Amino acid sequence: MTFNAIVWKMIRVNFKRYLLYLSCNTFAILFLFLFFSIYYNDEVERMKETNSFDTVLAIPAAALVLFIIFFIQYAHQMFIKKRTSEFGLFMAIGMSPNNISRLLILESFVISIISILLGLGFGALFSKLSFLVFSYFSMLNHAFFHISFKMFAHTTVIFMCIFWAAVAFSIVQIRHQTLLTSLQSKRVIDVTRTNKSYFGVIGIVLLILSILGLYITYDKQGELLFLWALPSFFGLYLLLSNAIHSVINVIKGQPSLYFRSILLFSSLEQKQKKLTSLLTLASIMIMITTLYCTITLFTTKDEYDRILVNNPSDIVYIENEQINNISKEELFQLFEQQNNPIVNLQTIPIIEIAKDDYYEWKSYYNILSIDDYNALTNEKLQLDENEFVLFINQEPQYIGDLGTIATFEMDQFKLTKKHENIELILTYVGQSTTFIVVHPNVWQQVLEEHSNALYYQHHIHVADWKNSLLAVEQLQQTFKQTNPETSKLFAVSSKIQHYTQNKTENAVLFYLLTFISILFYFGVFILLYLNLTADIELELSKFEKLYKIGITKKEIKRKLSTETFILFFTPTLLGIVLAFLYVVGMVQDIGGITNNLDIVVYFLLMSGIYFFIQFCFFLYTKGKLFTKVWRYLSND
Repeated sequence: MTFNAIVWKMIRVNFKRYLLYLSCNTFAILFLFLFFSIYYNDEVERMKETNSFDTVLAIPAAALVLFIIFFIQYAHQMFIKKRTSEFGLFMAIGMSPNNISRLLILESFVISIISILLGLGFGALFSKLSFLVFSYFSMLNHAFFHISFKMFAHTTVIFMCIFWAAVAFSIVQIRHQTLLTSLQSKRVIDVTRTNKSYFGVIGIVLLILSILGLYITYDKQGELLFLWALPSFFGLYLLLSNAIHSVINVIKGQPSLYFRSILLFSSLEQKQKKLTSLLTLASIMIMITTLYCTITLFTTKDEYDRILVNNPSDIVYIENEQINNISKEELFQLFEQQNNPIVNLQTIPIIEIAKDDYYEWKSYYNILSIDDYNALTNEKLQLDENEFVLFINQEPQYIGDLGTIATFEMDQFKLTKKHENIELILTYVGQSTTFIVVHPNVWQQVLEEHSNALYYQHHIHVADWKNSLLAVEQLQQTFKQTNPETSKLFAVSSKIQHYTQNKTENAVLFYLLTFISILFYFGVFILLYLNLTADIELELSKFEKLYKIGITKKEIKRKLSTETFILFFTPTLLGIVLAFLYVVGMVQDIGGITNNLDIVVYFLLMSGIYFFIQFCFFLYTKGKLFTKVWRYLSND
């Protein structure tokens, strides 16, 4: 029999096994392509260029790649493990390790090519549907669906790197196996390594310390979040790798309880070793997706309130002699044509002065007349010509050392601060939030010296800002037709545009996180299901012997049900509890969990959805396992 004939005979005999392995790889490629079809969409690319949205999207992208690495490696190891005895047989009839390696490389090459063709084919087919769902939920109605070479290339390269790394690792393992261990692989049950209870205690301590560290050090930038997450994940691994053994040791102290379910406890203890990594990964992924989905939902509402605070005016634009020139009548008419009339218009004349500060940096100051300031704030302040009011248009916590300004010099004037006002009452526009409010005579003299620095801030309030997008776009188009090439300094700033952009970005992020969550759940479910069904194959003879000595159908069903329940819901519960503790730590800098009960509602919503999905998976797996066992027993 030729080498190629052996390969094809193996494929025919183990067709279902090959088909399952092929399906896992196709599944991984499909989800990679669907993700990249959104990540590299032109509209999303534009969003990544205009702000820090690229950094935000890096989180789900990194999580996806890490999960695909684990998923492909785990599926490959299960596939190879099932065939170890076959490799031993080949060695017994005279095949060398080089021939077995050649065999594995050849079939891996065929599987990888077929997986890529199927995965990319299904990806291209379903990407249109995925994009329609994405555009609906993200409100990117103006985005266009397209498929680019970059999507195919990145999907293929990432998959091939992960896939062939797994194959190379398997070849190294096979070359170091002896003939005896290969032939006995199907008859050897994984033995749980020696467990040390204190490792579990160390895991619990690491979890507690990392969460306390997050609670104490977390700020709005979240710079230390990743640092504290690492000991949390390691502690979770130590806990899961030793928890079952430790709990069973405690139960053994109660013989009546232990011997009542000895079959269940011995089975769980035997499965602990090979499932620890999978359960840890499932817990981490559930924790990450629950946490980020909750934070994204909460941030959407929080950002809405922040937009209202940061944008007291509905629309703002800057005008000087050459740029953004439009008469008051034309401005009012433009908004009336959109059935959203202007209810208030404030025009503030400002002289912008630049001064060299430390290290020769330019600092800009807005020179404002006391009359315009009083009209703006409804105050009745008076100033002498040698005095000024320091008005900083920011929230107090963000002003830094600006509040320390006590004197101000410009041209021939040396002014002393009489009063200061630090509050956000104007939408930010221009190059500075620092206003030097002076006597009208001083302002007029400064204007004579710096006439070219005069500009006007126009602050507009309309009847309904949420329906002002069309009017704002029309105003932008009007300026674009009449203005020369200008910088972003003269762009129209509006509350509706900030609101729409923020809402779209949060919707995009939430959709991608939901997409990743679905992938995690299906991926973890597939791996758990494959592990449990593979174990059933090895345990069928054990159930047969137990059945013959009197174990009942009800007892078998209870054992399978309890074991499956523990394996499915342990990572779900741990992941959700850990996510909640992280939520508590992350909101403490904005008043704590008691002052942000909305986030608890979002968290319970996401947790409830995850528990429901896991419960459906549990029912399906439990039914499949029991059906397989009972059919085997019935045939005998």
